[in-house]
Amino acid sequence: MILVSSNPIETVKSMRPGDKAIVEFKDFVKFRSFTVQLSDYNSIYGHARGIFVHAASKKRRLQYYLVATTAAEREAELVDFDKKGEWKKQIPDEWWKT
Repeated sequence: MILVSSNPIETVKSMRPGDKAIVEFKDFVKFRSFTVQLSDYNSIYGHARGIFVHAASKKRRLQYYLVATTAAEREAELVDFDKKGEWKKQIPDEWWKT
């Protein structure tokens, strides 16, 4: 597990399928702007690399828990409702509770 706060998008760029990371922010504006950056990354760079990075948010702590999957896994989630949210099973229960 990686905890990063200085440059979260660089963390995303370094991720491979199966990787997980926690990124945190000092203010809400940067926290919110990260969703746009991550969306752009997934649409352009991640797609070209065959990677999709999911993010679960925790607003009260200004954190995202990131889980990298393959683009094929993401496509399967979009067509098979039973696979939707499978990536969340990789997030430890402790993170959800804090």
